[in-house]
Amino acid sequence: MDCRRFADGSITKIVYHNFLTYDDVECKPGPNLNVFIGTNGAGKSTVICGICLAVGGSPKVLGRSERMEVEIALGTCVYYSKFDNAPTSNRADSRNGEQRVKILLQRPNKCTYFINGSKVTQHEVRNLVASYNIQVDNPCTFLAQDKVKSFSEQSPVDLLMNTERAGDPHLLKKHEELIKKKKDEAIYTENAREIKQRLLDVDRELTVLLPRAENYKKKEFLRTKIGILEKKKAILDFQECSMRYAAVDETVKELRIAVEYIKKQIENIRKESAGKLKKKSEYEENHVDAVCFS
Repeated sequence: MDCRRFADGSITKIVYHNFLTYDDVECKPGPNLNVFIGTNGAGKSTVICGICLAVGGSPKVLGRSERMEVEIALGTCVYYSKFDNAPTSNRADSRNGEQRVKILLQRPNKCTYFINGSKVTQHEVRNLVASYNIQVDNPCTFLAQDKVKSFSEQSPVDLLMNTERAGDPHLLKKHEELIKKKKDEAIYTENAREIKQRLLDVDRELTVLLPRAENYKKKEFLRTKIGILEKKKAILDFQECSMRYAAVDETVKELRIAVEYIKKQIENIRKESAGKLKKKSEYEENHVDAVCFS
């Protein structure tokens, strides 16, 4: 098959074996596959179900039970002893050619995945599918009949997000960034409101505290001035005391000189008195002797 006519990720062939409505079916859609249309019972849901499961999707996407064996029980092969239900999807890839993705369903609730014949995990299948931007969980790109009602019940926001996911991934990324920035804006706005409120509270506190601060400054200024004046007073008192001490000291010196002078005068008087007393005694002795001789 010439894959050049198919866009990357297009389905080129689907093979079903003992799967729901079909025992053995091979379907080769064209490059413009978009919608399945058919009468009731034609197997539209089977085709959709096979595509969904083969690319790693969940039955929940189809609006049915999440358990794989329930999907098997819906088919005509329910009484088979071995359930080799293998819907296989071949997808065009201009880089690597056709990629063959297969799912093998077995009871109870067991499924095995293969890529180009190699056994892989469901996670690996989903990663491969995601590389082609295939979104079976997006109702805007993959919508089963049983999910039409839930599609119409999408909120405008969900519908917009799913529509963007179906288009350019960068558009969704930018939208999500805008949502995040909007949430951040709300946070920043709230923070700004809180900061503004705190600023108002601080302004009110300043209105109350500024007069107190001015009074405190005045009191501190006066305390400082009082301290300086007290020191000046102490200096003046000291100077006055020093002057008084100097005057008293000078008086004491003068008195000491006077005392010394008086002491000398007294000493001279004592010496003079002692001399006179001595002369008196000599005179009296001489006078007594003279009287006796006469």
